[in-house]
Amino acid sequence: MYILTRTDLDPGLQAAQTAHAAFQFACEHSDVTAKWHRDSSYLIVLGVPDEETLTDYARLVEQAGVPCSLFREPDIGDEATALAVAPSELWRMFSDLPLLGKELVAV
Repeated sequence: MYILTRTDLDPGLQAAQTAHAAFQFACEHSDVTAKWHRDSSYLIVLGVPDEETLTDYARLVEQAGVPCSLFREPDIGDEATALAVAPSELWRMFSDLPLLGKELVAV
């Protein structure tokens, strides 16, 4: 499973939003969550720079038909803060994103 979280949020808020997205996904896609938990439990948390980038990824994932959950934080104006995505071949789409907490290094 992949969770994309905004890096323009404070670190504590990033952690909370990551958890919110995971729990929302588990509630909305319980069958997918059960299979993921049974078969792998791999969890990769990646950083995206801002809300616009996050919603762009959400749109691409939805268009691909992959189960996902976009969490919106009511305490900050219902901004999209994190996206949980079911395991899929879409991992290639995320290959340019850094792990949450790591700076993106230009090569």
